[in-house]
Amino acid sequence: MEKKTEEKSRQWFKEMAPETVSWLAGLLQGEAQFSKDNRERSNIPSSDYTPPPPSPFIKIEMVEHDLMLHVADLMGENCSIQNRKTKAGKLVWRVYHV
Repeated sequence: MEKKTEEKSRQWFKEMAPETVSWLAGLLQGEAQFSKDNRERSNIPSSDYTPPPPSPFIKIEMVEHDLMLHVADLMGENCSIQNRKTKAGKLVWRVYHV
């Protein structure tokens, strides 16, 4: 079952129309953060413990809720509200893809 999830996460864009992939790529290029999570998963000091490799992720945050819901739907992820607002008092929404 884990393999299916991994395959899906690597190929979620393959079923999209070329125009949709282009639009999403442009949005992510301009607005998203592409990075990696280097956190160690264990605090147990042991010579037997090997931390996992860094996990790459894509994170995008915007105030346009309907747009973020659309992006989340395209990426097969959830759209979550953040516990902060902009200076103008608007809610911030996040889509996070690992």
